[in-house]
Amino acid sequence: MLNRCFMPKSFILPVLPAILAMLFAGCKKSAENPTMATEAVVPTSGTLVVYFSWTENMAGPPAGVQAVTSATYPPNDNVAGNRMGNIEAMATMLRDRFGAYVHSIHMDKPYDSVYEKMHDRAIDEIRKDREVALSGGPGALDGYGTVFLGFPIWGGGLPQPMVSFLKANDLSGKRIVPFAINLGSGMGRIPKQLSSLCPNSTITEGFNIAAATANAEAAEAFTKWLDEHHILPESQGK
Repeated sequence: MLNRCFMPKSFILPVLPAILAMLFAGCKKSAENPTMATEAVVPTSGTLVVYFSWTENMAGPPAGVQAVTSATYPPNDNVAGNRMGNIEAMATMLRDRFGAYVHSIHMDKPYDSVYEKMHDRAIDEIRKDREVALSGGPGALDGYGTVFLGFPIWGGGLPQPMVSFLKANDLSGKRIVPFAINLGSGMGRIPKQLSSLCPNSTITEGFNIAAATANAEAAEAFTKWLDEHHILPESQGK
């Protein structure tokens, strides 16, 4: 049985016309893809952004309608080969706003680009709390006071690659700000997970938005949320 945080097959056909319309009406491709800049940006503040997305962890190009309607890959941005989802767009906004260093989580063995195969593997990893081997890392974390964590909500919680990252990196003493995308769920058990994985960190309320939100709209909503919650660059205080 599919978890509600993934897109069930029965949902696709009724909304297919709308999905196809969004495919052609989406945002223009961004000239600044955070994937291109993640390892090259020199931080100008004590702020780190760590995010995980299926779009950057596919074994091949996206396959089928469900691949572009999943919680990570918004259909309205699947244009002209653009694989930037709204998680990546929000990470770029944080980089530009805070001078943050951006690290994208990459797996040694990427997920299949076929939705059903990815879903089955992801849920199995979550249920068995299976460790996922990751490639690379953000380096030393001593200079960061605030860490933004971006991810799709899978199975009502964190994707296992993000869990594996948090198990491998000590975020003690840091402020953690989650930002997520979903397919109809709330934050689920994520606050409890983060408290368990990062018991010595200060975890703020998380930002959560629908996966089908256009990139520019998601970044704008997240910016407004940051202002409303008075979350400033580390150099300007908390």
